[in-house]
Amino acid sequence: MREEKMPLKFKKSLISKETYETAAAFDVDGDGIPDIVSGGWWYKGPDFEERHKVCEVRSEGEYYDDFSTIPMDINGNGRMDFVTGGWFGCNLRWHENPGNLNREWSGHIIAECGNVETTRVWDVDGDGQLEIVPNTPPTPLVVYKLIQDENGKGTGEFTAHKIYDKRQGHGLGFGDITGNGRGDFILQNGWLEA
Repeated sequence: MREEKMPLKFKKSLISKETYETAAAFDVDGDGIPDIVSGGWWYKGPDFEERHKVCEVRSEGEYYDDFSTIPMDINGNGRMDFVTGGWFGCNLRWHENPGNLNREWSGHIIAECGNVETTRVWDVDGDGQLEIVPNTPPTPLVVYKLIQDENGKGTGEFTAHKIYDKRQGHGLGFGDITGNGRGDFILQNGWLEA
C-alpha cells in the first residue's frame, strides 16, 4: 500500500493532565462558541484554558467511570446537558447543566442497566428524535427515548424499550443494512433486521 500525505494538518494542544475515557465539543455556556466537556471538567472555548468543574467522576484503577459524553438538552431549558454511562457503576445517567459557571452539574440516573461500555445516539424509530443506546455487553439491548412535552422539549424523563432480550455482547452498530429505509442493529453475533 502506498502512503500519501493527508491534506489536513493537525496540531495537538494539551488542555489537562487527566485522561478521562471520553470527551465532546458543544456550547456549554450559551456564548455560541464550542467548549470541551471531558470527565469531571468542561473547558471554555475557544482557547480551552479556563476550566470549570462538572462533577466528581469515580475512578477505578486506571479508568474513570464515564464512558460517553452525549450532548442533549434533556430537560428542555435550552442548555446542553450530557448523557454518560458507567462500566463500574452499571448505570446510564445524565448531567444537568446548571447555567452557572461556578456550580457543579447535578447527576440523574436514567437506568440501572448493567456495565456500559459506550453509549450511542441514533434515530432508531425514524421519528427525527435521537434515542440513547448504551452498549451493555452482559445484558439485553435496550433503547432509551427522551419523553418530550407538547412543544417538543425534553422533560428529563425517559422510556425504556427492550429491542433484544439476549446478551448483546461487546460492540454495537446501527444502520440500514437491507436498504428498506429502516435501521438495523449490528451486535456481537449477528444483526437484527427492523
